[in-house]
Amino acid sequence: MLPKANLLYYFKSKEALYHAVITDILEAWLAALGEISVDDDPAEALTGYIERKMTLSRERPDGSRVFAMEIITGAPVIGDYLRGTLRDWVERQGAVFRVWQSRGMMADLPPEHVFFAIWAMTQTYADFAPQVTAVLAVDQLEESDFRVAVGTVTALVLRGLGVLPQPVGRVGPRSKA
Repeated sequence: MLPKANLLYYFKSKEALYHAVITDILEAWLAALGEISVDDDPAEALTGYIERKMTLSRERPDGSRVFAMEIITGAPVIGDYLRGTLRDWVERQGAVFRVWQSRGMMADLPPEHVFFAIWAMTQTYADFAPQVTAVLAVDQLEESDFRVAVGTVTALVLRGLGVLPQPVGRVGPRSKA
């Protein structure tokens, strides 16, 4: 346990600490994709992004929930970040998507909405873990469950974009015995 005085040395208020935490979450998620290039293979870029994003949600479920609550309450702390840094990032990545679309490498869908869908699907396993585990009749997701989830989300995104999915090993649901 870290003494409150130590925290206040680095963060002058609870609000400043909260802002640092939420900014760290956002930066980790944006870094998961990095900067894609028109020369990248769309299937490889998206497959890797989904894998990294779902891994972050799995490894940092509380971060995902904190972010979700921030958004649900109207983004009072990170609204400027969303309208600035995040919007700029989506525009840069969206420009690459539009080149891929013009080359016939993916369906002509609005990149912003593609990102919304990816974010929703990849965060579901953290934000709604009680629902996921209840439906799957498990106490917690195991590695095999996670692999099935990643493969399913990846297939949905790639097929929805008309991108030939990379082969993913089919891992069936674990037995309930």
